[in-house]
Amino acid sequence: MAIPSTMKAVVLHGADDMRVQPWPVPELGPGEVLLKVEVASICGTDVKVLHRKLQGQPEGQFIMGHEYAGTVAALGPGVDEFRVGDRVAVEVHKGCERCENCIKGWYTSCLNYGNMAKGHRAKGLTCDGGFRRVCRQPHQHALPPARQSHLRAGLHGHHGRLASVGPRSHGRLHRRRDRADPQARGPSASWRCSSARRWARSG
Repeated sequence: MAIPSTMKAVVLHGADDMRVQPWPVPELGPGEVLLKVEVASICGTDVKVLHRKLQGQPEGQFIMGHEYAGTVAALGPGVDEFRVGDRVAVEVHKGCERCENCIKGWYTSCLNYGNMAKGHRAKGLTCDGGFRRVCRQPHQHALPPARQSHLRAGLHGHHGRLASVGPRSHGRLHRRRDRADPQARGPSASWRCSSARRWARSG
């Protein structure tokens, strides 16, 4: 597909001030993919984001959306794990990779949550997310549908209700309380995982 220079995005300006407006298409760096967003869902956490009540939110304008999936539109330098047109889901969390929890693989419980200077990212929560036509992702966070445990983490790990522990997780679920949402407990909304897998495998 031809990559435009601008796109439409849902941009949060301030508490309860969300606008659809033009936004620049990000340039790809090494190890990144450009994703054409096909589906994005809204959950209760987005209400907190909209009200500007979530831990780690950036100041100023940013793009919401942390449960989304789409089609690979372009590949950055060094990416050969995907082809343009591949259907993928997204893991929104990137741990700092230096704290005790990240070293153990519990990156959704990163002790540096919200600290971009330390390397943490949570798409649509602490940095720009998926409520836009195209977005930039590290290739490790564009997940093919066969990796079912990572799909669950990608769509629901933001609550801390499912925590993926990487390739050796074998789909295990880990109950915990989340730093951003202390009331979160247990797995939920598994039908959305199934729907995402069916979409990613269709066509």
